[in-house]
Amino acid sequence: MKLLNYINEAVVVDMDTVMDNCKQYIKYIDDSKKLFYRGSQHNYNLGVTKVKPRKDRRPKTSSIKFHDYCDRFFERKFGWRARSEGVFAKTGTIMPTYGTAYIFFPADNFEYLWSPYVSDLFRFEYLINQPELVLHEKKPYIVDPFPGTNAKTLEIKPGTNYKGVLDAILNTYINDDLQSAMKAELEVMFKCTNYYMVNMSDKKVRDIIKQGVK
Repeated sequence: MKLLNYINEAVVVDMDTVMDNCKQYIKYIDDSKKLFYRGSQHNYNLGVTKVKPRKDRRPKTSSIKFHDYCDRFFERKFGWRARSEGVFAKTGTIMPTYGTAYIFFPADNFEYLWSPYVSDLFRFEYLINQPELVLHEKKPYIVDPFPGTNAKTLEIKPGTNYKGVLDAILNTYINDDLQSAMKAELEVMFKCTNYYMVNMSDKKVRDIIKQGVK
């Protein structure tokens, strides 16, 4: 069934289609000189594949409890359930555990969320499992950036319980300044009607964007 759903949701297209339907995003690429990548276990080796994202994505690694808590938080603050509806992508290196990295293009009229303090939200799942625990009463809690990333350091006031720490982290998410997210190479959650996975060299894609598809 999963394979059938994948076949129904993925369609091979060309870069003309991408250029016509991703003008909003291409403007960001022109400004930042970076490309977004998305890791996938699916085989998108046919050049350019149009994919319709699921609206009910379930977690592959994190717990349902953590997934649903974050979803409810994002829905209250931004109006959409970013963990279920979002498509995850970033500039820079994609970890092999997420699959093969493809160049990612969201279709126009997309929305997005990201945090200057979070490289991967999954690493904070432990906070939801121990909500009764409280931080040191006098020392602030330092949320250190994941090693090797450009995430910022977040300081949380002493005495906060673990649930409060998670809320503080989730409160750092914003829905603007995509150029900074691209520059920092941090994870971004996109909400889009469809997106494109491109199996081409960076140089070829940049040349197409620069020259336009004839």
